[in-house]
Amino acid sequence: MELISVIVPVFNGAPYLSRCIDSVLKQTYENLQILIIDDGSEDDSLNIAREYERKDKRIRVFHQANQGVSSARNKGIQNADGDYLVFIDGDDYIADNMIETLYLDITKTPTAQVAICNYESDRTDSSTDTNRTEVLDQEEAASRLFFRSSYQGFLCNKMFKTDIIRKHHLSLNPKITICEDLLFCFQYFMYIEKAVYNSQVLYFYTDTGTGATRTDRFNAKRYTMLDSFSEIEEFWEKHPVSEKVKRHAYNYLATVCMLLFKMTVKYSEEAGKAPMKRIFQSLKKTSWKYLFSEWQLKFKVAYVPLKIISSFRK
Repeated sequence: MELISVIVPVFNGAPYLSRCIDSVLKQTYENLQILIIDDGSEDDSLNIAREYERKDKRIRVFHQANQGVSSARNKGIQNADGDYLVFIDGDDYIADNMIETLYLDITKTPTAQVAICNYESDRTDSSTDTNRTEVLDQEEAASRLFFRSSYQGFLCNKMFKTDIIRKHHLSLNPKITICEDLLFCFQYFMYIEKAVYNSQVLYFYTDTGTGATRTDRFNAKRYTMLDSFSEIEEFWEKHPVSEKVKRHAYNYLATVCMLLFKMTVKYSEEAGKAPMKRIFQSLKKTSWKYLFSEWQLKFKVAYVPLKIISSFRK
């Protein structure tokens, strides 16, 4: 059995961490290396992790000053010995057969370099839990990273091959707080031939209501979503992608711009003037084809006047 490294970043996740670790220890696939990276927690997270480390030799715990989830994940990548990598956030949990399912999907599919499962949030309606498996070519797999109705650009519902990450020196950008996982996944998907998507819900995301993506308050870190897209654009200059992939990426960017516009208007004093300029510059790149995308009607309605204004902005 090949070794699979499970990377678990945690910051102040004490109420959920035991549930997370227990779900990993219950996996039907047992040849695991479990790397728990405590990112400067101020609660009991580190002590909980250390207690599990004493009980199970597969667990290694690392502690660092708070540097953000990307830095913690990078530390996990650096210390991973497995042939494959799986990322699980410390406040989430997984089905008992998630790792085995992803491993069988990726190893039994010729030329597949990533396996993906469905996920479910505890604050949304339950997903339809079917058992349908699709083999996707690179173009389709990369496009679906930007689909709201598909697996998206999350790290935690995917299994990656370590040798691809090492060969191409892939890591997460600690300066990008939101969509940093989308950027990493997009870069990784540029080096694959095939992806396997299993529609089973095997990953369970816990919305604690305290994350950087909250829309009910101002958070300057949300503007780093635009930085993520800037890096994606720079990346495809060196690694050309199809117009299909670009179209879906820019559709996603259009919605990002409108979410940021809403926050910027609502919290104009905190935001200042500079962010609005960036938003309109990004909107210039998007296409009217966005109106035929899968995104919600309210975003499409908001898009029309903003797109028109952006065409007159310098």
